[in-house]
Amino acid sequence: MTATIPPETYPMLDAPEFATIATTNPNGYPHLSVVWVERDGNDLLVSTNRGRRKFLNMEAATKVTVLV
Repeated sequence: MTATIPPETYPMLDAPEFATIATTNPNGYPHLSVVWVERDGNDLLVSTNRGRRKFLNMEAATKVTVLV
C-alpha cells in the first residue's frame, strides 16, 4: 500500500527537522531510528544505508511509521 502525503504536511516535511522512523524487526519487536527525511514530490526520502537494520526491515515489510 502506498500512502499519499497530505499537502498540509509539506511545510513540516520541507523544514530541516529530524524524524523518527519505526519499522518491525524480524522478531516482531519495533525498531525506531532518528533520521533525516526529505520530500520529493509525493515521495518521502529517508536517510539510511543498505545493510542497516531499518533498511533491511523496510525491504522485508512495507509497514513504516514516520513521526516528525
